[in-house]
Amino acid sequence: MASAPAREASGMAPKKPVNTGKRKKGETSATRPPPRNQAFERERFRSRYHQDRYIELLDQSMWCERVFNLNPEGPYKEIAKLLLDQGWERLLQPITDINAELVREFYANALPENPHTDPFTFETFVRGRTIRFDREAINTYLGNPFELAYPDDLDDFHEKQNLGHFILPGPHEEIKRFLLLGDYNYDISDAGREYRAQYKFMTNEAKIIQKFILYNVRPNSHLSDCVVEVCPLIYYILKGIKVDIARTIAWELRMVTLQGRGEREARLFFPGLIMGLIKDTGMRLPTSVHEKIRNPINDAFITRYIMGETKKDKSKQASSSGAPPPRPQPSSEPQPHFPPHLDPHTAAFDFSSFAQWQYQCHTHTWNMLDATNRANTYLQQSQYVMQQQAGYPPEVMSQFMTPEAFQAHVSWPEGRPDPYGGGGSSFGTLSDDILMGDSDRDDPDRVPSATGGSDDDDMQG
Repeated sequence: MASAPAREASGMAPKKPVNTGKRKKGETSATRPPPRNQAFERERFRSRYHQDRYIELLDQSMWCERVFNLNPEGPYKEIAKLLLDQGWERLLQPITDINAELVREFYANALPENPHTDPFTFETFVRGRTIRFDREAINTYLGNPFELAYPDDLDDFHEKQNLGHFILPGPHEEIKRFLLLGDYNYDISDAGREYRAQYKFMTNEAKIIQKFILYNVRPNSHLSDCVVEVCPLIYYILKGIKVDIARTIAWELRMVTLQGRGEREARLFFPGLIMGLIKDTGMRLPTSVHEKIRNPINDAFITRYIMGETKKDKSKQASSSGAPPPRPQPSSEPQPHFPPHLDPHTAAFDFSSFAQWQYQCHTHTWNMLDATNRANTYLQQSQYVMQQQAGYPPEVMSQFMTPEAFQAHVSWPEGRPDPYGGGGSSFGTLSDDILMGDSDRDDPDRVPSATGGSDDDDMQG
């Protein structure tokens, strides 16, 4: 075989490199930043750390929102009115031309350099513009659909959610009976805990709102069901009760930003919303489009893919020769409330259910300890700076430690305990499969994943 110099001498064209692999589905053609041994691009990233974070995000695909075009005078005008009365026009009509570079820069620059100790500021940096995405900023972007009397106030939904109101037997049963058809119930885990609502057992109105939430509010690529925690939000929207949706979206953006490194299955949510936030800064958006939101959910979509599914399911049940097994009905007598792992009806100790229950119980304590650490750090640094500015003699200057010495002395533990990880998980969160009760791999009714790059996702909703 001729060597490269021999090829040049003979006038032969250089051998073309062999493409040893295909580009993964879901990847975009966005350009990568310079190698790590070069200086970072100051106009794009806050630091080299954030540039490295951007490189990691290139392995994560996007889960785009959907455009909802419901005719206010059409057959589903009641649903359209419920959504429009909430003031969510911009949420229903996200920007459809997505520049993947800007979206990834948004998430990369939003990450604190030390996620375990630095406070999360709900602030990012895109091409020289500082962008906030806290509750107030998202509410402003949406057109201020929900006004608070005081900044620390909570709407009725989030206040009850924080108090655990929706898991009480009364509200829990009321929401279930309102969203599900007939006598159907939530799916029950091996530990006897109701944890999931099957899409095919929901009312048609609940199905429409479920799609809106799982695409545009609390994104999740698993569309054939939803966890029980999402059901109260569907209930509130269908009841026409005002919800501070900006608070939910701001928290979801935070969770996406903090998702662990190396989680290749993680998605980047809200690209349309992020493009809107960037556009509102007055930035001239690049002309290159890497993703485009297609296949809007309109009256025709609902008639074919939601109402059509309901008719198909009913016809299957009518033509079935064998009657389905009876579903367990709730007892009319009041039942004592037990944590899932202590339920006397449980045949065996269920460790996964116990871990989830324990995580939910201790999250508030973890957050309080994080806040205490930030407060103590702030006070110590303030005292140290005051000491420096006061010009005390050297023998007095050692009364307050330097911030570095203080952190070393305190030795604040990093992360949050995760029994599934054996001693700590990335950014202190359990995996989505554990927390949300997801069972994509075993569920025969699941909708194909968006990572597959197939049009089936768009057609099936």
